[in-house]
Amino acid sequence: MSRSKRPSRDNRPASRVPGKSSLTTRRYGMKALGLTLLGLGLCSFLYYQYSSRLTARADYLRARESLAHDPREAERLAELAVDDAGGNYPEAQLLRCRALAMTGEWEATLGCFSLIRDFKACDATDLLELGESAIQAGEWKVAMESLAASVAKPGAHASHARELLIRLDLQFRRPEDALQRCREWQVAEPTAALPWAISGDINTSRINFASAMHDYRQALQRSPSPALQTEIRSSLAQLLIHTGDTFAARREFDKLITAAPLSGKLQLSYAQLLRTEGRNLDALAEIDQHILRNGPSAESLKLRGIIHLDEGHVSDAVRDLKDSVKANPFDIGAQHKLAQAYLQSGDPAAAQPHSDASRKLTDATYRISEVEEQLNSDPTNSKLQRELASLRAILGR
Repeated sequence: MSRSKRPSRDNRPASRVPGKSSLTTRRYGMKALGLTLLGLGLCSFLYYQYSSRLTARADYLRARESLAHDPREAERLAELAVDDAGGNYPEAQLLRCRALAMTGEWEATLGCFSLIRDFKACDATDLLELGESAIQAGEWKVAMESLAASVAKPGAHASHARELLIRLDLQFRRPEDALQRCREWQVAEPTAALPWAISGDINTSRINFASAMHDYRQALQRSPSPALQTEIRSSLAQLLIHTGDTFAARREFDKLITAAPLSGKLQLSYAQLLRTEGRNLDALAEIDQHILRNGPSAESLKLRGIIHLDEGHVSDAVRDLKDSVKANPFDIGAQHKLAQAYLQSGDPAAAQPHSDASRKLTDATYRISEVEEQLNSDPTNSKLQRELASLRAILGR
């Protein structure tokens, strides 16, 4: 009986022998499992991110609703929103700043504000409101930074933010910075009259009269509102009187008188124009009418005293000018005219201190502009700072 042959090693079934095909299949399986796990992880991460954003947004909206009646709760919710967003949620961070400001925590407000990375995501009106609150509280750094961020965003709010920044520059004796902001405003809003009017006022205060007149005329060409037009034309007319251009001043006043009856300081300016035109009696009538309506002031008494001096009524001139100087001892013109009145009355001893005061005030007025310009270039110069403080004291500022 013959034996059956054992299958040779080479003839065994392939399934019993691990080969390249099974290894490849296993590898692909592992890769697929890895990709699946990775996909699940990514989906979980994205879901977490999405969920966190939804939570952050919900906290932010609740904080916004709470701001007006419960700023502390608004601050807490805004902080939660920022945390939920991973620390970068500009809208919520700004809302938190506003809530902290409302509770008077200005140091924390500044710290929170410094953490905002992208002001483009913030609402410009919210930035403006924070700036206004900071101004009211005297928190100048927060005011400057929030208003500057607001100006960087285009919109109707920008004009008001620019104006506030200019006022702050002037408050801190930075006229060059204020003029630069005016120029930027003029470029950003070429049809706006207000930046030209403000730069005209600044140049007038700096005794740059030619530049001031140019600015006022530019402002008038830009169709300002009736109230602003009156204000600009009034400033221009007073400047024209000061520089001796009587005919141009008369043209401006004729337009003003046509628009509305003169009152207040403008009525005194008109009286000054009448004096320049040689109409002293009409000028005195305007001044008396002004004093009857508004009561005596340093300015009205000075002008009436000057006209009395023109007319040779020396005792009346001394009386009015003395009262004017008493009300405002820092007025150069009043001091100078009172000295003249005393001299004409035959009392040089009484005239001397007022002559000295006039000279001292004049020198300080011219010098202070130079010192302010030098301090703009060298703001830490202690010698200039002391001189500026001294000049301000002389001028009563």
